[in-house]
Amino acid sequence: MPTATETVKFAVALRSSHSHAPALDVLDLVFSGVDIATLVLDAEATAPWTPFGQLIAEAFDRGMTPEEWVSLTRRTADPILVAALLEIWGTQVMSRFAARFCAAGDRSVPPDEKEARRRIAVRTL
Repeated sequence: MPTATETVKFAVALRSSHSHAPALDVLDLVFSGVDIATLVLDAEATAPWTPFGQLIAEAFDRGMTPEEWVSLTRRTADPILVAALLEIWGTQVMSRFAARFCAAGDRSVPPDEKEARRRIAVRTL
């Protein structure tokens, strides 16, 4: 099984070589048969300003573009705005990503397992 780093690199490379493909299709292909709960996804790798984070934003966020995520969460942005956006990133965008790629999703998952998945989703905070 590939490591989290290898999986992230593959996703970004696949997106680069197939820029015409929908972002969700790229992620579906990369994570087919992989339960992200078994991967240790580094918070920096999934941050909205990274290439992988931009792929996640494109696939799972309808409110902002990937470019807006990069611009509004850069280190020189207003810290209060960045904190608010990272809260949204973790609770909305990354939770959708986790729900799709964790083996059982959020359907019929015991509360303690939901909490574990929530922690995966908000690791970027």
